[in-house]
Amino acid sequence: MYSQQNKKIKLNMLRKTLIKNLEKSINVASQSTVTIEIDMSNLVSAKNILSERLLKSGKEIKLSYLPMFIYIISRVLARHPFLNSKLDSYGNEIIIEKDINIGFAVAIERRGLPGILLPVIRNADKKKLFELISVIKELAKNATMGKISSEEMSGGTFSISSVGRYQVDFIQPLLNYPEGAILGITRIKEKPIVKEGKIQISPISNFCITVDHRIIDGVSTYHFLEDLKKTIEEIELKNID
Repeated sequence: MYSQQNKKIKLNMLRKTLIKNLEKSINVASQSTVTIEIDMSNLVSAKNILSERLLKSGKEIKLSYLPMFIYIISRVLARHPFLNSKLDSYGNEIIIEKDINIGFAVAIERRGLPGILLPVIRNADKKKLFELISVIKELAKNATMGKISSEEMSGGTFSISSVGRYQVDFIQPLLNYPEGAILGITRIKEKPIVKEGKIQISPISNFCITVDHRIIDGVSTYHFLEDLKKTIEEIELKNID
């Protein structure tokens, strides 16, 4: 009688590194996740207008939401330095990073095993939107082709995981230790909301942030999310450089 054997896949170096980092993240940091719902109407409108301008200009640039997210989030982070911090290796000091270096999740596959890499955009808050588009494209390409350098993967101070391509409405991202925070962004979904006493349909996304509660308290987290929500919901094209 035929008996099917269990399939065994030998762990590659990437998967071993991911396992090691995740175990450290879970075992060391006190992780807490908070979610806020954000109306994306103005951001969707801004993206559509920018995409149309790019198309008319003949530039071969495809605009996604990720560079817009990183553009906005990095600037909001500058107003909330504790969200851009980490605990020193001895547990004696909180290190508030002077630079805002944003890591963004890229899904890859190596020898049949899926994985995640987090290339880092240095000084993201000082880059213009079209600089971010170019940097993200290059880093993502290097990551998927297996050409990413250790320098391009190091020095992150805050991470973002955008899962908008999936039918997911909530995520609980795990910290990229020793970073103090990581922000997960879900798909944009049309939902009924109440605005000025009236029900309307709006494009809504959930922003789910996980913080290391040893160094970032609840109030600091709430202030950051509220500021981010206000910034996105009131965004105007003229304010994007």
